[in-house]
Amino acid sequence: MEIKKERTTGELINDSFSFVSKNFIGLYKPILLIASPFALISAFFYSKIQLSAITEQEYGNPVFNNAIYIGSLLAANVLLYGVVYGYIYFYIKQGKGTFSIEDIWTFVSHHISKILGGLMFMVLFVVLGLFFFIIPGIYLLISLLFFVAVLLFEGLDYKTAFLRCLMIVRGKWWSTFGLVMLVNGIILVFGVIIKIPEIIYTMLLKTNLAKTVDSLPLQFSIVATTTQFLVFFLQIFPLLLIVFQYFNINEARLKQDALSVVGENVK
Repeated sequence: MEIKKERTTGELINDSFSFVSKNFIGLYKPILLIASPFALISAFFYSKIQLSAITEQEYGNPVFNNAIYIGSLLAANVLLYGVVYGYIYFYIKQGKGTFSIEDIWTFVSHHISKILGGLMFMVLFVVLGLFFFIIPGIYLLISLLFFVAVLLFEGLDYKTAFLRCLMIVRGKWWSTFGLVMLVNGIILVFGVIIKIPEIIYTMLLKTNLAKTVDSLPLQFSIVATTTQFLVFFLQIFPLLLIVFQYFNINEARLKQDALSVVGENVK
């Protein structure tokens, strides 16, 4: 599949899902090995936090549980960004099946500080934008979705990457917003379906049955950990959509610039 290509809205969505199906093993194997251990840790502590909230009993130290949950979730997401973007990088540069997990790990380890800094930069600016001015905050939220891609694929510093993101979405903000909302809506539906067993156990814990079945909290913990872990893997689809939209806009602009040059030469 060609990554650097101008696409319609339908093609962007279809190709994002199609790319996963055509590269399932090659893409998910490094995610399992590199990012998923932290995702599993965060899922386990998520289950403890949820169990404490539902039963109003303490399952471990709340401060410790939340700290490990947030820390491991952040690590899992940083590594997920690295693996997905690293896979795309080598896919474009070398072609499918010509690179290894070791190559992706080298990419991730080399860029991990840049990815972490980029995500923190995104969150900081969006939060400040939402806190002081709601509308600019929403605008930045969509604009900065390209921030990590710009950092990794164009090798820019944070300030230049920020300005570059604003330039990328110029005239494309609404189409990007619509794509993000649509794909995240689809992912939300799948996430809810995956979470159905956890929802059922949550309802059971809130009934009198919890007082008679001693193993119910343990069962909930296993189910909640499993479902939360599975939901983590759905995040790959929005990440791929952003990559495809990033190259889509770039290719459209390059084509437009080329036509402008031709038009000037004709004159």
